[in-house]
Amino acid sequence: MKVVLQVGKALALLFWGAALVNLSEPFAQPFAGLLQLAGVLLVGGHLLQLVLFGACLRGAPRLWLARLQVLLFGAFQLFDAYEAQPAVMPVEASALEGVQHA
Repeated sequence: MKVVLQVGKALALLFWGAALVNLSEPFAQPFAGLLQLAGVLLVGGHLLQLVLFGACLRGAPRLWLARLQVLLFGAFQLFDAYEAQPAVMPVEASALEGVQHA
């Protein structure tokens, strides 16, 4: 799964690079307009992901960096952040009753 996330992030960077080049030197029509539309839609989708899944990022050491990465990479970064979180299993009260303190 880690490889898929890295490839997805690399493709996202390639897209953002093409979108930035398109802003400075527009491609031939209709590709320039379509690329701009795709960029606007992608930023909107990533902003929606920040709103919906922002609570998942609250434990990040640098919150601003985590949010910036979600804006750039979207779900690829969210999955990566989710995998990096330690698994916490709830402890039942009945399991703790038999534990004696030394």
